[in-house]
Amino acid sequence: MKKFFTLMFLALMAVSFSGCNKQPTALFSYRTQTHADYTAVAFTNLSVDAEEYSWDFGDGEHSTATNPSHKYYNSGKYKVTLIAYGKKGTVSKYSEEI
Repeated sequence: MKKFFTLMFLALMAVSFSGCNKQPTALFSYRTQTHADYTAVAFTNLSVDAEEYSWDFGDGEHSTATNPSHKYYNSGKYKVTLIAYGKKGTVSKYSEEI
């Protein structure tokens, strides 16, 4: 019986610690609002299991905000990239052309 409880304890500890090292998943959505001289884009971060973020808006501008907004002053397509950083150096990257 003691062996059973020891094995149960070890199994529970393994499950608990494995949950601490989850790989993050980077993902975002966005909405745009066009004005006469620029387009404003509001980004919603949908990432999971991440602690820090790095955004590249595709026009040379960057942000580390969780849910940033950005203004584009030139028309065209931009490749936006979100990098989500998790615990112990785990990383996930998501890009989308907007």
